[in-house]
Amino acid sequence: MSLLKKRSTYYPYVAGIILAAYTYFFYFILPQVSSLYDAILNITFLFFLLFIFISAYNFSGDFKSYVLEERTVLIILALWFLVTFFGYYFKGLFLDNPNYYSFLSRNFYYLMFMVLLVSFVNQQAVEKMMVSVYFIYFLYGVTLIPGLMEAEKLGELPVINKNVVGFFLIPFLAYLLIRLQHRKWWMIGWYVVGGILLYFTGARTSFVAYLLLPIFIGGVKLFKQNLRLFYAFYLLASFIFVYIIAFIIYPDHQEVNTLFTQRVVLWREYLSFMFETKSVLIGTGVTTLPDLLTQAGLRPTLHPHNQFVTMFVFNGVVGLFFFLAFILFSIPKKVSKILPSDAVIFSIITILFAEALIPLFDFFFLSFVFTINLLINRMLHKTSS
Repeated sequence: MSLLKKRSTYYPYVAGIILAAYTYFFYFILPQVSSLYDAILNITFLFFLLFIFISAYNFSGDFKSYVLEERTVLIILALWFLVTFFGYYFKGLFLDNPNYYSFLSRNFYYLMFMVLLVSFVNQQAVEKMMVSVYFIYFLYGVTLIPGLMEAEKLGELPVINKNVVGFFLIPFLAYLLIRLQHRKWWMIGWYVVGGILLYFTGARTSFVAYLLLPIFIGGVKLFKQNLRLFYAFYLLASFIFVYIIAFIIYPDHQEVNTLFTQRVVLWREYLSFMFETKSVLIGTGVTTLPDLLTQAGLRPTLHPHNQFVTMFVFNGVVGLFFFLAFILFSIPKKVSKILPSDAVIFSIITILFAEALIPLFDFFFLSFVFTINLLINRMLHKTSS
């Protein structure tokens, strides 16, 4: 009997043992629908699974090829979960915070849905689906701009946060900009239109991220199409910039905090806390530190407003390492050309230096767009080359 036949003989038995253990364990975690919200949430998950099944039937992807091609990324995500969930569970050595485990498990639960989608469905079909998502949110965002401008004029708080409106706009703006890269004047015109729209939203972070797209295009060429090396440099330079702003410029020029809409003091307080405590390695297990903020005279509900600082606070050096590894290894090393998905990823990475995705992985628009694009980016480059 060949090795392959032997495996096919005993694998179902092994799978059966795992299934038995799972169904037994399920008695202890049997979900109780305690509210209408829980019921709606479960139905949402059910319909997302149904969406994946239907999409896989109509736009079938090669699951084995995807796993083989993306094995490094999937291993990083698996290790991230195993280390920061099971590893941190050891009392006396790691976190002893029950809320932490429910938060992290929920995030990886959402992530698993996204991995199922991009592995079972053809990645080019997924990208086309995402274009429709971008466009719908873009149209919705555009309809919100007059309300933002009116609220700004009257000095009132808008119905929806201006930064959220910027998030709705930028994926489609960035995507179409690169789609037009072979039509120079159309590309320039769209760049101007996008800049104007984002300016009127008042969403500074999205506005700056969009304006930096030409630097991204030129930067990749400067690095001789080595996309991963460009991002390594870009991330490192951005970390150094945050440190210089928070610890070198801010002490003598506190007005810089106003320029960065009160974010600099948040970066400084959170980073100082991390460097001065034993939380540096494994983090605090939370994304907000109310006591620290209250002592600093700040609103106790403010998170760091920087995804990388948030990951550092949440899971320490360990979590930040896995998060950066996930980003860098999701991106191909050498590319023949810049794809629209590259522009979307760059824009969101830039936004992450002034905003934070909390939860880390979920169906929240920007988090969903960022995760899906990272999961399909290398495969898109492979099929386009």
